[in-house]
Amino acid sequence: MKSWSSNDVSAMERPLKTEFHIVKIKRNKKQTSFGNMNVFRNMLYMARRFKTATVLNLAGLAVAFASCFLCLTQVNYDLGYNIKNE
Repeated sequence: MKSWSSNDVSAMERPLKTEFHIVKIKRNKKQTSFGNMNVFRNMLYMARRFKTATVLNLAGLAVAFASCFLCLTQVNYDLGYNIKNE
């Protein structure tokens, strides 16, 4: 292989050196497994640490489910009105 010097060729004509390194990520099977309780422990830890955010999130989720239930109940009533009253 020819070695390139600055006197031989300009920088634009010089071939680029590209090197690719494959990095393997080592994962502990205990940490990635859903069979153990790490996910639930983390969830409980975060719920205890951020109590206000947890309460607000649960309240918002309850309101969202209640409004969805009311909307679906109203749609069911509207679509079934003619069938029930004929």
